[in-house]
Amino acid sequence: MADWEERGFASYRECMLADKAKYGVCGQTMADRRRQEERCLNAERLDMLAARKEAEEKEFDEDVEVVEPNANLAGRFKQAAATLPGFSQRPNSQRQFQEHLAQEKAAAEAPGRKKDDLNPAQREALTQLEELIYSDDDELGLDTPKTGIEMLYIEENNAKFVLVAASQGLKQLDGRVMADLENDPIYRDMPPGLKSLYHPQIKHLKKEVERRSMLTKQKVRMKSANKTSIMGWLKMNPDQDKYNVSWIRQEETKMYLELKAAKEESDAQEKEKLKNANWSVPAPFLRLACCLVHDKVKSALMMKDATLLRDELDARNNQERPKLWNELAAEVYNDNTVVFYTEALPELHMFFAEPIELKFEEMPGGAVTPEEVKTRWGDCRARLIAIIMDWERSGNGFGQRDQKDKSWGHFSPDHLNLEAGDNRASFIRPALGHRLYHLYLWHLADKEGILMHVLNVLAKDVGGDSDNIPGGTSQVQRRRKRIDEGKEETKRRNNFRTAVSSSLKDIAVSNRLLAVDTAIANKEEGIRHEETKVHQFNLAKLRERTEELRDYYGTLIDHHKDRVGDLYDELAALKQERVACMTAAPPVEEEENHGDDEE
Repeated sequence: MADWEERGFASYRECMLADKAKYGVCGQTMADRRRQEERCLNAERLDMLAARKEAEEKEFDEDVEVVEPNANLAGRFKQAAATLPGFSQRPNSQRQFQEHLAQEKAAAEAPGRKKDDLNPAQREALTQLEELIYSDDDELGLDTPKTGIEMLYIEENNAKFVLVAASQGLKQLDGRVMADLENDPIYRDMPPGLKSLYHPQIKHLKKEVERRSMLTKQKVRMKSANKTSIMGWLKMNPDQDKYNVSWIRQEETKMYLELKAAKEESDAQEKEKLKNANWSVPAPFLRLACCLVHDKVKSALMMKDATLLRDELDARNNQERPKLWNELAAEVYNDNTVVFYTEALPELHMFFAEPIELKFEEMPGGAVTPEEVKTRWGDCRARLIAIIMDWERSGNGFGQRDQKDKSWGHFSPDHLNLEAGDNRASFIRPALGHRLYHLYLWHLADKEGILMHVLNVLAKDVGGDSDNIPGGTSQVQRRRKRIDEGKEETKRRNNFRTAVSSSLKDIAVSNRLLAVDTAIANKEEGIRHEETKVHQFNLAKLRERTEELRDYYGTLIDHHKDRVGDLYDELAALKQERVACMTAAPPVEEEENHGDDEE
């Protein structure tokens, strides 16, 4: 009984007013008042608990039904609970069952009470309670009281972000970190459409902080905190309520399995989509280029243009014939055990600065057929020929090579010194269908020594265009062809010799012009210097009063004037020489060729 009740007051307020009237403001100490307030609050709590207990007893008495011994577990438990003396409070969960069973055992073992005091029906009921006390709440047909986090989860319409926020800082029984949004691939790599449903916002995290701080009675200020600091606090201060933790683990396991199944389904769809996709990325072209220089395919590719014998022609449709280069390339490409890596070639292009892994599982379009290999190869080859042709015309290929030369398109280390680096990427024109993987094909073919087999084209003598019809190969194999080829070769050599001679002459003229220009500049500078001296000595002569010094300055003036005249004469000669160099044309020497028409 509270102090104010013992003193006969109707309420605590009347007691305080009486104390104030009797003792004044300082009649009671603050400690006495604090103790009185605590006693008052405890009394109010006891009244609330008593009222709640009375309501539960009344509700339990209304719900108790007498059932047959062979009824379900719920009926058996209620029957057993109703039989025991003192078991008047309605059980709501296993926890209350266990607490009441402990009370009954303690009462049975209390001094002055014997077990025989219970009648057979009560002893049977106690035995049934001991058997049923460890049954699940669902089997007992009882409603398990909802925890605090479960109530919040229901209030938010079963929002997943509430469960994710509540799981921060907790672990499953197997040691897995619950709802790890950063490191767990199931949560980290979830589809973009699900992130808004599972990733909590700052306001949701603040609610979780408030809930945990109320459980631990801590004062936490998170009004101006960012998301990272709030998540850190939640991980450092996990939920300690065992009933909350049990429910969170159960629900998080369900959520984890759902996300795992969704991720597996999404990955399967991506793989299926990848199999049916087009070659819109460089990876499949790079893998095909690596297949062409594979040891299994390289030798067959080098023999693709060889003339077949009669037996080989007859056996083209035989199953036992050797496989063609495109068939071997398709086999290597479709082999998932073969993994290629591109070379690190930052000087070629920054796209190849780091090695690129080329797995078959990651290639769009899936497996390829020999016909597809041939089609893709033909397209890449046509683009590469155009790129190399532009490169050769620009002079980067040393300027004088044509498609008949074995070194046409060859990139040597000398280019790195002459051109101050590898500038082959400058000739990639995307508007014409050029791509970066054409550069890598060029590099691989040149490195493996199969560039000629990649770039070989049909001779113009047997080719056709809009002006000429294609001719047969037998028509161009005539004796006159050797003579024409000799003429063309001689003409080409003469042109090359003329171009080299002209280039050397131009270099000599350029060097001479540079020397003449330098001499002219020096002469002009000397003239300005001498004229300055003449001017200075004239001023000094005017200022001097003695006749000897005036004569001396006059001598110096005459000397420098003579020097200026000589410099002007030399300057005029240099200018005439410069004009002669500019107007002189380099001579062109032509060799007379005799016997070109003779066989």
